[in-house]
Amino acid sequence: MEYDLDRKLLLEEFLDEYPDAAVTGAGAKTLGTLNYGSDKVEVTKLFAEFLISKIDATDLL
Repeated sequence: MEYDLDRKLLLEEFLDEYPDAAVTGAGAKTLGTLNYGSDKVEVTKLFAEFLISKIDATDLL
């Protein structure tokens, strides 16, 4: 399956909802490593659950 979800918008929404939460396992609040060519990034459980909830919501549309 393919989903049309914008990572920048999702990141902004996540940080609005959880302003003190880290996004990556290294404690960052950005996904900047993807901008520099990295194809993998370890995300926190909270951010992963947030993304999964967005994917599940998309499935309902």
